[in-house]
Formats: sequence, C-alpha cells, structure tokens
Amino acid sequence: MVNILITGSSGYLGENLILKLFKQKKYKITGIDIKPNKKTEGLIRFVNADISNGEALKQNLNNIDVICHCASLLHRVEYNTKESFKSTNIDGTMNIYNLAKENGVKKIVLTSSVGAISMDLRNQKWPVNENHISDPNNFGVSPYHYGESKKSQEHIAKTFADKFNIQTIVLRPPAFFAVEDDHEIGFRLTGSYAVVDDIANAHVAAIDLLLDKQKSESINKFEIIFITNNLPYKDSDKRLIRDGKMRKIVSKYWPEGSKFIFELGYKRAIFSGVYDLSKAKKILNWEPSFNFNEWYNYCKEKNLTFENRKQKWKKKKSLKHKIFRFFSKIKKRFD
Repeated sequence: MVNILITGSSGYLGENLILKLFKQKKYKITGIDIKPNKKTEGLIRFVNADISNGEALKQNLNNIDVICHCASLLHRVEYNTKESFKSTNIDGTMNIYNLAKENGVKKIVLTSSVGAISMDLRNQKWPVNENHISDPNNFGVSPYHYGESKKSQEHIAKTFADKFNIQTIVLRPPAFFAVEDDHEIGFRLTGSYAVVDDIANAHVAAIDLLLDKQKSESINKFEIIFITNNLPYKDSDKRLIRDGKMRKIVSKYWPEGSKFIFELGYKRAIFSGVYDLSKAKKILNWEPSFNFNEWYNYCKEKNLTFENRKQKWKKKKSLKHKIFRFFSKIKKRFD
C-alpha cells in the first residue's frame, strides 16, 4: 500500500481528507497533529507531534511515499502572532521539507491559500491566474502575517523543488466550510469561499497525480493551482460592485437566487476577485461541484426558507426606514 503522511491530520481539512482517502482502501495513512481526532481514530496511525519541532518528526518520515502538508495556523484566530505564524507555518514547513530531503520523499502536496497573494484583486483583470504576482495585503495584523507565512511556505517549496527535486503541487484554496442548513453559506458562495468537500477532493486529485509516474512527469516540479469556488463574474462586471455591496452583480447572474438571499438581509460578501480555475481542470481534472446554484437548489430541495431570519431582517429594515424618515422630516424643518 502507498504510505501517505498528512500533517494537520486533526484539523478541518485533514479530517475530511483522511475520511476520503480511507474509503479508497489503497493508502496507509499516518497523521501528525498536536491533538488526536475522534472521527479519524482507528483509521490512521496517529503521531502526536508539533511540526515546529523537527526532532519529534524525524522518526515518522520513514518509508513515506507522499506528504500532504495541511498543518497551518489560521488567520481567523485572533491571538495568533507574527511569531506563532513563523513557528508553525514557516519553520514547520521548513522542517517537513528538510526531513523529506533526508528521507528521500520526493512528492509533496502543500496547502497554501489565496491569501499568499493580495486579497484585493478587484482592480486586476479577471480571472486572475497563477502567474499573478503580488504581496499579501494588510487586513489587520493577523491576516497580514498569515498571508506572509503562506507566501513563505510557497517559497520554501519552490526552493526544494528546484534544488532537491522534491516535486510539489501547491494548492491555493479560499476559506472553506461544510454544507449545512445555514443561511449565511449561500451568500458566502457569491464571494471568495468554497465548501470543504470540494477542497478535500482537490487534494485527493493532487495526491493521485503525484503518484502516477506518467502524469507527474508531464507537469513541472513545482506547480501552483487555485482551487476556489466557481464565480461567473466577468471583468466588465466590476462596475456593478460599489463599496463591497454585491447586490447588482449577484442579481445579474442569479436573479431568482439573489431575491431569496437578499430577503435574508445580506448585502456584502468577502470577495477578493475572480480566480482562473482552468489550470485545476487541466492538471488535476478538478472543478468545484458546489457553488451558489447548488446551494440554492439544496435549499429548495430541503424546503429551507429561513423564515425567522427573514422576519428579523424585515423588522430591522422597517425600523431603519422609520428612523430615516424621522430624521428626514427634522432636516426639512431646519432647511
């Protein structure tokens, strides 16, 4: 059986990836994390270790065929600092690559992020492809350091690919989540988000490619690939977005679904730009299967109307309107 090492095995992505790989019954999986995961207990050989501690990793990279390096601190955790991002994301990645070199591991899938480049691509030509070069931008201290650490991870991977022939596929996902009966999920999918099932499938595709001798030899030793949700927005649509408000652009492409989502009170989505997914399709034969259309159909099939949320928004909207009219009348009296 093929031996796979997954770092960050107890994390959200690691857990979902392990469950998919285990079902294929052709991999012997070793997971490394700072804590175990009950959902994967018994499915893998678990190593309780911190990737920032190189000594703790040494004995666990023997006879490994491919590494899927998912371990990372996330930007959403407020107390993460520049030093903690360096320790886990940068130093940890350096440890993984150094030990891979020492143990003869020649295949790595690295989970990076769209945050490795600027999260404000609205002024760039859409769709943005993997050749775009920019620095992570500072949306607060933590997100900035997160993006910088992801950029450093990619630099480490390229250095080891060039110097030591360690073939790496770098995957750049956005933030991702599970499909749940949650009204907020739909609006996320009009912006830069994805579902975890699609992201895990992209990792499986990358692993399978690296283990296929003929296919792996047909690509470069270092490849970066965007794996985001599929947005239909065109470059000419930029004029439809004002101050982050997505109403016009969403209404253009999903007239029925947009009415449904706007009745819930959503106006803005985290939207960094449109990413080119053609490379993912060409190299990995992957594309996202769950986008806004699928979410809207999912709600219809399950008869999810989110009436409580809708009524709350109507009341809030009505109150805002009353306040606006009240102050408008006062203003007129003084004019």
